[in-house]
Amino acid sequence: MINMDGILAEQNAKFNEYIALKRTEFASAKSVFMALHKRKQSKLKNAMTLWVFYQDFILFPDEEIHCKMKELGFSPRIFSRILSIDDINAHFGLLEAKGIRVAKGFAIQIIDLYLQIKAQHDLVVMFAGYTKHEGRTNKNRVYKGLHSHFKRVSSNNQQYARKNTTLDLLMGFEMRRAAEVMGGIKSVRAYVLQLSQGKVEKILLPDLLNCFHVYHEGSLFPYELLSRQALFSANEFLNLLYPLFRVLLSDHKFMSEAEINGGENSYHSYTTYIAQRLKRIVGV
Repeated sequence: MINMDGILAEQNAKFNEYIALKRTEFASAKSVFMALHKRKQSKLKNAMTLWVFYQDFILFPDEEIHCKMKELGFSPRIFSRILSIDDINAHFGLLEAKGIRVAKGFAIQIIDLYLQIKAQHDLVVMFAGYTKHEGRTNKNRVYKGLHSHFKRVSSNNQQYARKNTTLDLLMGFEMRRAAEVMGGIKSVRAYVLQLSQGKVEKILLPDLLNCFHVYHEGSLFPYELLSRQALFSANEFLNLLYPLFRVLLSDHKFMSEAEINGGENSYHSYTTYIAQRLKRIVGV
């Protein structure tokens, strides 16, 4: 029989190792950041500078960094994705107190990656902004550049294809390598364009969902198996996870319990609404 308690203990150890590494990286990045001096540079260089530090700051709110941002002439709201590791761990603890087992080592890595992709997209929007895409919808400039790249390299129009750049050739090589792993170039293109818009909920959060389990008679039951068991309803499970996911899903609006119970809608209860809302966002 698989030793589930042993697996979870190993996950706790991996969590502690990961956070120790992140704290070391944070301390190193902070020392460099605090020594920076205000200077005038292009938006692109500003974005690149901030991103170098942001990815190391993402799990560690810090008042000194907050003040340094103002001194350098940046709004601290640029670092709005920072989410305290202590708060995340507190959510894990609350779930464990309610009978949910957490694969903490996997979970924190997914959360870290999710926050970083969201933060990267925020910087793109703040410093590069939106532009008209094919004369219709607004898209950020990175998305537009990637979309144009894919269009150039796949075009059957020779005149259009001759506009290929060195970047197209380099990206095309990397895309083909990724396609070998992901099952085709179409999957890679869809994935890359979603990343460029920060739309990673359906890419990463199903894996995060599977880091939480109900433990029963020596077996761990993830969300996808709960609907077949009498242990937990899938709705109950999602409602227990909601406080953590609500913090992560800051881009998404959720109605209050009063709005659900006092309005005209198709939901039987607030718990039903929460479960269905999370299913739509995460794509499960």
